[in-house]
Amino acid sequence: MLKVYTDGAFDPQTKQAGIGIQVIADKEQTSYKYYIAHAFDNHVIEFMALRQALTLLAKQPKETLLIYSDSKVLVDSIEKAYVKSSVYRVHLTEILAELEEYPLYFVNWLADGQNRGADQLARQALRRQGQYEILSDF
Repeated sequence: MLKVYTDGAFDPQTKQAGIGIQVIADKEQTSYKYYIAHAFDNHVIEFMALRQALTLLAKQPKETLLIYSDSKVLVDSIEKAYVKSSVYRVHLTEILAELEEYPLYFVNWLADGQNRGADQLARQALRRQGQYEILSDF
């Protein structure tokens, strides 16, 4: 079973963003953080956080996947397989296609306080603190 926690941090004034991802597999936790120089809005960043997490997991064996996010827009969109915004729809389509690879997956909404690890990583990436990678603009 794989557990994935994702979060995004967005500065609306500068349009900069950070993504934080925690992956727990076989009782081992791995953390990732990414800086994005220009992003559309905070919701896009939440979608991108999950897309990046799924990209990181692409080479791992496909097993039950538990996804945790504090974005209701993201969680609701995946559960309904629908989102109004054409900007978000592009990302949702990619996410749903990647999720089809898994025999079973669950998407769970967490309150902000329950997603502290991914949140801290995203905020650190936004501030460019510590080790992080740079992703293309979204």
